[in-house]
Amino acid sequence: MCVTPRSGSDVRSTLGGHRPDAHPPDPLNNLRRELLAPLEGKVLEIGVGTGLTLPHDAAGVELSGIDPDADKLVRAARRRGSHIGPLTFVTGDGNALPFADASFDAVVISLVLCSVPEPRRTLAEVWRVLKPGGELRALEHVRAPNALLAASQRAIAPAWRLIAGGCCLDRDTVHDIVAAGFTVSDHRPHAAGVFVQVVAKKAGLRGQDAINRVLEGQVARTVAEPKEP
Repeated sequence: MCVTPRSGSDVRSTLGGHRPDAHPPDPLNNLRRELLAPLEGKVLEIGVGTGLTLPHDAAGVELSGIDPDADKLVRAARRRGSHIGPLTFVTGDGNALPFADASFDAVVISLVLCSVPEPRRTLAEVWRVLKPGGELRALEHVRAPNALLAASQRAIAPAWRLIAGGCCLDRDTVHDIVAAGFTVSDHRPHAAGVFVQVVAKKAGLRGQDAINRVLEGQVARTVAEPKEP
């Protein structure tokens, strides 16, 4: 299924004349707004769902959204809001994106890597469809840095996966992003580190080479630091 509303009238005709749904306030709205501003050019959102991020997209962005649930994509089209650029929705899987290599200037992922079965495979697909120097913007549910809180997450993780659509509370998503070859330029923890915002660029190295580069940089900084007399 592909829903491609081009104007307000197209949205109404596609959806049978329904008005956009009314939605309750979302406590993550501010984080989504920060995640998406500013973005330019061609943008892909993986796991767009019902379109919670759409009201925060910059005007003129050419947006493609993908989600395995076609019903959610119809609801996303109703939530189009103030988005005035080209807008396309496609049903599909983040592990096999139906887009050509180097197609997008940015990829947005919001609360997806915590629930997909193979996050590193999804990140490999993100790498593939991003243009050189393109950005990954992620808002994710991750393992907390506090040992006690992390232990609590591990304890409730099996039950949580059952009731929360497979969401894994204790993944080290930032490590996975680096391992996929991205260079993290911004990393902001929220709610005691249970949520994290990440901005990362498609770099020239992948996998273990990328991790080694990060480690080498840390060693270089340590050597360069002046020692106290």
